[in-house]
Amino acid sequence: MHANPLVRLLTVAHHDPDVQRRAQLLVVVDLIVIGFLVVVSLVLLSQPAQHRAIAAFWVIIAGLVGSLFLATRARVTLAASLLLVPLLIGPVAIVVVRGSFIVTLFFLALSVFVGSLVLRPWQVWAVGLLALAGLGLVRVSVGPNVIDGTLYPNLVLGPAFMIILATLFGYLGARASAHALDVSHHAQEDADAARRSLEQSNTLLESEVALRTADLQRALDELGARTAAQAQLLAEVTAQSQAIHEMSVPVLPVSATTLVLPLIGALDSERLAAIQSRALAAVAGTQVRRMILDITGVTVVDTQVARGIVETIAALRLLGAEAVLVGIRPEVAQTIVGLGLQLEGVRTAATLQAALSFREA
Repeated sequence: MHANPLVRLLTVAHHDPDVQRRAQLLVVVDLIVIGFLVVVSLVLLSQPAQHRAIAAFWVIIAGLVGSLFLATRARVTLAASLLLVPLLIGPVAIVVVRGSFIVTLFFLALSVFVGSLVLRPWQVWAVGLLALAGLGLVRVSVGPNVIDGTLYPNLVLGPAFMIILATLFGYLGARASAHALDVSHHAQEDADAARRSLEQSNTLLESEVALRTADLQRALDELGARTAAQAQLLAEVTAQSQAIHEMSVPVLPVSATTLVLPLIGALDSERLAAIQSRALAAVAGTQVRRMILDITGVTVVDTQVARGIVETIAALRLLGAEAVLVGIRPEVAQTIVGLGLQLEGVRTAATLQAALSFREA
């Protein structure tokens, strides 16, 4: 709410921008005319025998106050009627009553000008016709009196011509203003529609983004759960692999000083390293003095396997343990001889039972 009374007075609320524009103009015109009549009435107070004129002015001012009130309520046509009636009747009444002051008839064009500001375009023609009707009333009432050798009808032609031009130009101006405001109103409606469409699109886009984000979050959660499950499974597999790896290289104690290491299946570089590590770990720091390596279950003994076995035997010797090699098949013996590997000092046995008998001998 505006604190300034004048601003509140000039603020007219209406859904139609054309009505709002004309109502605001009407408020301004009412204020101007009221101010002008108040000043004139105050001036006439100092002159004698002007009481009728002053009373007429205050009656007109009262009508204009009513017009101002209606204009602030957006009742434009009725408010404009209260404004235009004195503008149309005043000049005609002065000429008819006084029988002179023909020049005041030119003020009828003022009513047309004011009507073009506050009325619709077609209503401007109505005001112009009323002004011409007032001129006709003057012609009938006054008669063909001669002033300066010129008849009144000829003097009326000037105001008539002025009223016709004012009506034509006022209509064109009112129509142009109404058209421009209508175009602006439609442009504003299009802009509002575009804004609403954009807001709706943004809302839909935000909903779609939120939905996609939720889907993506669910996918990430599922992926995280799968990753955790896979990590747990991998840990279990690793643990099982480690257990299987240890079980694939078992070290069996026969006595406090003798261990048996049976080798089963294919031997690769990884298993050979594990065999050597297990054998040395079982011997180091203990009372074990004999390690029986049983290779009966080894399916293939190639160059790499043979070298690995020989290196394991040599490492056991460095730790002070004797290595007994059990289960050498003919092809294994050929491979070892073919490689030129030296097995001097290595005791061999055909079977595990024979190897165990060495201890008893």
